[in-house]
Amino acid sequence: MDEQLVHALDELPKEYQTVMMLWAVEDFSYREIAAALEVPIGTVMSRLHRAKQRLAVQLHDYALREGVIREYPGPAGG
Repeated sequence: MDEQLVHALDELPKEYQTVMMLWAVEDFSYREIAAALEVPIGTVMSRLHRAKQRLAVQLHDYALREGVIREYPGPAGG
């Protein structure tokens, strides 16, 4: 997983990488990240949300293969 996670992180735009690393690794609050990067807190929240979305998509197949998550069928009918 480490190698795939590093690759997925490397695929993120730099501004998403920075926010993700400060939040996930350095355990900064949104306010601390905003201050460190000199951007509004809303920008931090937006970048972090988008980074998480992209990582979820990139790591989805790996998580399925490894049994970290399960694919559930959608609702019947429709």
